[in-house]
Amino acid sequence: MPYRPHALRAEAKQAEADRLMREILEGALAEVEAQEAAGMEARRSSGRKVLGLSGLARQSPLRRPSSAHASRGEDTGLTSAPALAPSRYDAFRRIKPALVARCTALMKTAARVLKTWRNAYRQARTELQQGLKYICMPVGTWWLKAQRLARCEALPEGSDPVALCLQLA
Repeated sequence: MPYRPHALRAEAKQAEADRLMREILEGALAEVEAQEAAGMEARRSSGRKVLGLSGLARQSPLRRPSSAHASRGEDTGLTSAPALAPSRYDAFRRIKPALVARCTALMKTAARVLKTWRNAYRQARTELQQGLKYICMPVGTWWLKAQRLARCEALPEGSDPVALCLQLA
């Protein structure tokens, strides 16, 4: 019977629910204690010692085990945090697609246009950083225009911005 506290439950049922919950918690506590004892025995049998407070204070917070096996004592080499092997979530954090399309031809066209735009932007930005005046940033540069740091090419009147960017118009 699952434990479901309820204000209107009869005292006998409440006492039974409390007893069942106590049994569940005691069983879980016994299981955790057994796992801790097994871990301590494994540490003792392998000859490893507990690090302790002074050893922990001497460690750098930026250093990590060089592999997943190091925490089990199989590898003692340490490495700094940036050189860690990527976690399974790092791949998702790195995926930031600029383009997504089902049509291969459209995707290739869009990739070519994006590459051309980025090259034009990079060149104009370099010239702007060098202090050259009258630099015109490519269409689609918003922040520099909004901050009044650079002029931007005007969008041709009456054109569809999406079609223009994909060079389909």
